[in-house]
Amino acid sequence: MELEGLKRALKELTDHGVVVTEVVTDRHPQVRKYFRTEQPDVDHLFDAWHVAKGHHDGHSELYRTCQHGQLQPRKWIYPGTDAYDKLRSIVSTKRLLDDIRQVSPNFQTSGVESFHAIINRFAPKALSFSSAGMEARHPPAQILRLLIQMLLKTCSTVQATKYLRRPVLRAQTLGSLAIVRTMCHCGVKEWRSQPMQAKYAMGNVELAAAIVFTGCSPMQIIRFLQNAGICCFCERTFHRLQALYLLPAVDQVWKKQQVALLEAMKASGTGAKLAGDSRADSPGHCAKFGTYSLLDTTLNKIVDVKLVEAGGQVFLNRLTGASIQHAKSFDVYSCALSKH
Repeated sequence: MELEGLKRALKELTDHGVVVTEVVTDRHPQVRKYFRTEQPDVDHLFDAWHVAKGHHDGHSELYRTCQHGQLQPRKWIYPGTDAYDKLRSIVSTKRLLDDIRQVSPNFQTSGVESFHAIINRFAPKALSFSSAGMEARHPPAQILRLLIQMLLKTCSTVQATKYLRRPVLRAQTLGSLAIVRTMCHCGVKEWRSQPMQAKYAMGNVELAAAIVFTGCSPMQIIRFLQNAGICCFCERTFHRLQALYLLPAVDQVWKKQQVALLEAMKASGTGAKLAGDSRADSPGHCAKFGTYSLLDTTLNKIVDVKLVEAGGQVFLNRLTGASIQHAKSFDVYSCALSKH
């Protein structure tokens, strides 16, 4: 999934006129082969942390301390000792030497890792989501500040008249919406606690948005509100609101932000410097979905996110950007990826 996500993300940039010259990734073998065979003009570099990680620090539960005696302070390891032979076998490995030659001297993939840490709040790996749910839970950092503003109306006090004698009140709730109907000799009057959008109360939309944009589990939140005696919609209504309002809102804002970002990248006149890495959206190596993200290291902003489904490789995050389809192309100076 990592290679597929990278291909789709790079194709998205190419379709918008972006020329990639450098990519920094981790040491993924498939990504390495892809750049070597299919993208020879792109300078493929490795993230330094992915090359240096694996350092042993500390001891296991079985051996809480080292078994050797007191070590004397010295600068050198003498040839012929076990420590020398072990160190030499590690540092002289052909793959490590080849990887060191490709270590990125400047940009790394740490910004992509930080972005994936934000995704963990919206799409915890311990939970399973549908394709639409996974797409909704992959908003860029700008979506964190997205709020649906609900207009509030003030209900005027009903003045008693000679025609209003012991009115009959009927109250009902639709999710978080309260509806009160007053029936008397003057007729039937209705008061709603929330404004409506089509047939849905804006309070229900806002509550559903709060669940999605905070990364909470809808089942747990709904069960909590029901146990607390707070009026709330059912899970079916939540998914309906998510499909009708929240997913289009997230997609619209992300497209607008991406178009503006790509325009700024092309207007800068300098080559884009990118960093990319993938994220499995469930624990272990049996992930159903994979996310590949590309970060502009100069602006420190995500420029593209691709969601890939294992097996079918369903492309869920299509970003058309009609306003920049005919824009002039510009060069990408560097691109940092993980060592795939």
